[in-house]
Amino acid sequence: MVVESLSRFKKELNRVVDLIGLPPARRLPVDIVVEDFTPTPGRCSYLHEDGTLRIPTEYIIWLDVIIRKEALSWLIPPEADSVPQVHDIAWAYAEAPRELWEDCRLKPRDIFYNYDPISTFSYLSKKSKLKVLKSLVPAIRAAALSGNLTFPIYLALLNRFVSYEVELTNSDMKVIDVLSDNPYATREEIRRKGGVSSSSISRSLTKLRKLGYIFGPQNVYLWGLGLTVLIASFPNQKKYREAFWNFKFTYNMMIPISGGLNAHAYIVLPIKGVPEMEALRDFGVEIGVVKSTRQRLRLDHPENVIESMVKAYLRDYEGEVADLVEVSEPSVRITKQDLRILNLVLLEGKVTSTYLAEKGIKSPKQRLNKLKRAGLIREFYMVEFPKGMDRIFVKVRRPKEELIRFTETLGSVATTIAQYVEGERGDACLAIVSMRPEIKGDLLRGIKLIYGDDLVIADEVLDIHPSWYLPEELWDESKRAFRWENEVEKLIKSLER
Repeated sequence: MVVESLSRFKKELNRVVDLIGLPPARRLPVDIVVEDFTPTPGRCSYLHEDGTLRIPTEYIIWLDVIIRKEALSWLIPPEADSVPQVHDIAWAYAEAPRELWEDCRLKPRDIFYNYDPISTFSYLSKKSKLKVLKSLVPAIRAAALSGNLTFPIYLALLNRFVSYEVELTNSDMKVIDVLSDNPYATREEIRRKGGVSSSSISRSLTKLRKLGYIFGPQNVYLWGLGLTVLIASFPNQKKYREAFWNFKFTYNMMIPISGGLNAHAYIVLPIKGVPEMEALRDFGVEIGVVKSTRQRLRLDHPENVIESMVKAYLRDYEGEVADLVEVSEPSVRITKQDLRILNLVLLEGKVTSTYLAEKGIKSPKQRLNKLKRAGLIREFYMVEFPKGMDRIFVKVRRPKEELIRFTETLGSVATTIAQYVEGERGDACLAIVSMRPEIKGDLLRGIKLIYGDDLVIADEVLDIHPSWYLPEELWDESKRAFRWENEVEKLIKSLER
């Protein structure tokens, strides 16, 4: 059986080498042995020092799947094993059953609990899956060998290549169109306005939610918890990126592709902690406070991108830029159990009292009603950046009054979420722009043409999309606020090191 298994492994390895176009990155096993042992998380097998590939007896019924999986893993260098989740792509290649994949894979830290490779790959055809792997394996290999591979980088690469292969159905697009116009639309309104059946709506909402197109129908109102939004700009180096990922109040990061440009972290922090963040300037970090935000959703693009942008920029706009709502302490007493509910909303997009009871929440119905009455849980869908599009991060030195024009200029050709940020080094307008790859060049030219020397950055960024959650362990029930002091101090010390 060992000889036969080794022969099958070599055959599978040759097949995957031809598919990806790369030679093996690990020394080949001399034998394959099935024996009793506890498998390594994320691998379900290991290469013994005597050169034998060892597979647990408990998985012998899936031996062929594991051999196919190991064949692709052999193209991933040992340097990548510090991020064990990269081997999920090998399970995808092997078309592993869910129960085996779930049993063997190692999950990342909590901030990335929305990482679900099984669902992600389930939406791809076999042909599309192979196209993703042909791009993803060499990219992972290069990042690992250069010492730059981290889980966020892996996730960004995965999202990047999967995004080009995801196909939306006609029903998916109709649901997106209705929710773009009205995030508060009910399923009945979606059915009526979109002309989509109830069963199709359910399938589309589930799919769009898992792929990150939409979030909801419940959302957490963070400003009612004494929180505000900051944006930190810092050197795009691994030391800085890891420091901010480990900061419990970081919820997203924009990492530019080009060298020499700063990365930007989006931070949700108690408003009282903002002055202390100024100490980060000693390490080359610029801190700004988000004062206003606007968005424009656009899934198509005009024939002449630059012309559309220029016309939008030259147009007259009426109205003032509204400030974000006032940050306030919770209007009701919040316990850690309540925060747990809010985090489950951030995770699931919707919770019921029955679901909360299953999660061990005491008095779930009363707590859920309390949070809804206090306005901390609100009912609406947020339409996020669609898959299959590139991301550009834009920053220009313009005052608050320019935010409307800035948003409409970029939003005339692509989906745009823009903010006005107030900082020590001057005001700025920032935007994350999502567009089809074919218009990226014209969009960048248009931005440079319009904003000239006021342009600070306009560059493609890695699309990571972590799941941020409220740090329950830092909640002080007596003060109705988060304890932030030690976390800021740890961030400063990590940058000092």
